Amino acid sequence: MNTQTSFKRLILRAVLRKVSPMVIRVLALPDYLTLADFDEVFCTLLGWDGIGFSIHIHGQEFTSFLRRAKVHRTTLREFQLRPRETFLYTCGGIDLWEWEVRLLDSEAGSHGDEAPVCLAGRGASPPECCGGPTGY
Repeated sequence: MNTQTSFKRLILRAVLRKVSPMVIRVLALPDYLTLADFDEVFCTLLGWDGIGFSIHIHGQEFTSFLRRAKVHRTTLREFQLRPRETFLYTCGGIDLWEWEVRLLDSEAGSHGDEAPVCLAGRGASPPECCGGPTGY
């Protein structure tokens, strides 16, 4: 028996902080992704390997460096983000690239559109291990 779980498709805008020219990505992804899955999707989008991350949201910090199990269990859905609400996503291990991520919209997801998609972007992704914003 095939049971389908309803989900929301989140439309997120991520802006890389402390760099010029601006680097922006707009993506759509299902709200059932874990924080670890979100990191994997985002790093793949940038062409990076992903060397660890942290997410600051609702006064909490979730990091892949400590308590790894929590980032593999916690989903984006659990934060019940509202439109225009933001969180900080830091990735790159040593470089500490900071992305301000804002929820632009959410819509009911349907069968067949579960895959994360990059909807728009501006600016080239910086090299992953170039010294962070100051090295870029």
